[in-house]
Order: sequence, then structure tokens, then C-alpha cells
Amino acid sequence: MGRDGGGMPPPYMTIGGNTMKTLLHICCAPCANQPIEVLRTDGLEVTGFWYNPNIHPFTEYRSRRNCLRDYAATIDLPV
Repeated sequence: MGRDGGGMPPPYMTIGGNTMKTLLHICCAPCANQPIEVLRTDGLEVTGFWYNPNIHPFTEYRSRRNCLRDYAATIDLPV
């Protein structure tokens, strides 16, 4: 589970024996795939957070949003 190859997450990744939960701000799916993989490998429970009102034009915003929705569905990531 952890990057050290062991089956347990590092002790700093748990609180009272519970897996640490992480809310990850995601600007787009291509930027999110590596951090999600690393965090999950380290034993964290990851939830994606999509909030990007500054992306223009709207077609770009919609394209990034839809791509993230599709990607999240394939890796079972709550967003």
C-alpha cells in the first residue's frame, strides 16, 4: 500500500487507526492523475474537488469538467 512497498500506510497517514481523507483541488484530469495515484498509493482516501470559475471560454471549462467526470468514473474517484 505505501510507497515503501509495505502493506500499511505510513503512520503519519492515519489518525487513530483511521485512514486520512484528503480533498484534492483538481483543475483538469491530466494534472490530477499522478497526484491521485501517489496519494492513494500512500494509503490516503482521496476526494476530488472541482472549482474553476476562471477558465474561459466556457467551451474550455465544459471540456475540462467533462473530461474530469469521465476520468473520475473510470478510477472510482468521488468528485
